[in-house]
Amino acid sequence: MIRLEALFPSGRGISGQCRIVFMSDLHIGTSLRPAHRQAASLVRAAQPRLVILGGDLVNGESGWPLFREWLSQLDLSPVICVPGNWEYKSRGGLRRAAEHLAAAGVRLLRNAVLRLSEEKGTAVVVGIDDPRRGKPDPDRLLPEIRCLRGAPGAVIAACHNPDIIPRTPPWVDLLLCGHTHGGQICLPGRRAILTSSRVGRRYAYGLHSLGPGRYVYVTSGVGVTYLPVRINCPAEIVVLDLAAAGDRAQRLVVRMSEVQW
Repeated sequence: MIRLEALFPSGRGISGQCRIVFMSDLHIGTSLRPAHRQAASLVRAAQPRLVILGGDLVNGESGWPLFREWLSQLDLSPVICVPGNWEYKSRGGLRRAAEHLAAAGVRLLRNAVLRLSEEKGTAVVVGIDDPRRGKPDPDRLLPEIRCLRGAPGAVIAACHNPDIIPRTPPWVDLLLCGHTHGGQICLPGRRAILTSSRVGRRYAYGLHSLGPGRYVYVTSGVGVTYLPVRINCPAEIVVLDLAAAGDRAQRLVVRMSEVQW
């Protein structure tokens, strides 16, 4: 199901199609749940160039070996991750989580920039620290983006928690978030009861406009926490396809689809 088709100023640097998968909130505990295995299967089928994980990967130290097992099922690289609040509050904090991620071959993107290729005009991915327990500082990344060879066609930012929305700089075209689980337990019509977010139920789930040509997408995530159930709120991964529009304006097309189960 197509959720978004956005046109950004430049499509230079995108040849063919660049596919990205975003997913969040695995919350791997003492075992891999069917939702984890389904997510891995869907990622393999999507064959993305890049996977972005939105944080809250495990529920404790015992989850890291299972995370590496799950990661091996993706059968691809690279994979990057932004920190979630669980990475901070687990034993050893973010330092220990970063060690586990590095050992698994996952790059932690914390207030940092990743360019999808070295070609002029291509999109960049910005990883923003968790606003609840970390120190998000997206503004300091703009000089780094400006130093890239040629202006990027689009800036895609990932941050675990939608609480970052009021602090999102205007140069971010698409913000990807998790944390809310979409409510996890919802009333009919996907009406979230709780979101554990300061921005409340307005940004509990889905695609929202932040202004002309700017969007935020909050995913319902893959895993569950505290209560091992989902009601009226399916798990999902999010697939983004970036492609040059092919017209004289050299626009970049971003098509977003959600894959739920």
